[in-house]
Amino acid sequence: QFADEIQEHSTSDLLPGLLAELRTKELDLREFCKRIRKLLGADVLVKTVRGLHVGMQDALAPALLEPGDMVECRELEQAEWLSAQKSLATKELERLRKRECLQAERSGAAASADAPQHPSEAKRNKTA
Repeated sequence: QFADEIQEHSTSDLLPGLLAELRTKELDLREFCKRIRKLLGADVLVKTVRGLHVGMQDALAPALLEPGDMVECRELEQAEWLSAQKSLATKELERLRKRECLQAERSGAAASADAPQHPSEAKRNKTA
C-alpha cells in the first residue's frame, strides 16, 4: 500500500531501488524518508502521507460508522468548529478591550499632565 501510494506521487527511476532497500530492511523508514526528501522532494513525502491517511480513513469509515452516524459526525464537527470560532472571537475581543483600556490609561495620564490647573492648585505648586 505504501509503495503504491508513493509511486502515485513520483515517477523517478530512483524510487524502485529505494523501495527495494526498504523492503529488504537495508534502510529503515527514517533513512528512507530522508533519502526521498533529498532526492525527490519533501512534497512527495507529504502527498504520500496524506494519501495514506485518506486511504485509511476511507477503509475504516464504513466499518465503524452506521449510515446515520455520518450526519451526527458532521453535526459534531460543525458544533466543534463553531465553538472554536466563538472561543477565538472571545479571545480577540478581550485582547481589543485590554488594548483600549491601556490606550485610555495612557491618554488619561497624558491629558492630566497637560490639563490646565485650577488657580488654587497652581498657587500650591508654585509655593512648593
